Amino acid sequence: MQDFYDELAPDHHLIFTDWDASIARQAKVLDRAVRRAGARPHPLTAPPRANPPPSFLATSTYKTSTGVE
Repeated sequence: MQDFYDELAPDHHLIFTDWDASIARQAKVLDRAVRRAGARPHPLTAPPRANPPPSFLATSTYKTSTGVE
């Protein structure tokens, strides 16, 4: 399997000449499939972070060169 992908990699750009259009098309197909399976749209929420940033980052402010926070 690894050899297959290693050989494919140099020509990968030829598979999707318009990446954005390909992703949009795939999203529509997947959306229909997921809806048919019974799922419905819902807001996405991020799971709790395993390694939250240090607390000083959450409370610090940034002043621009004009002194505005």
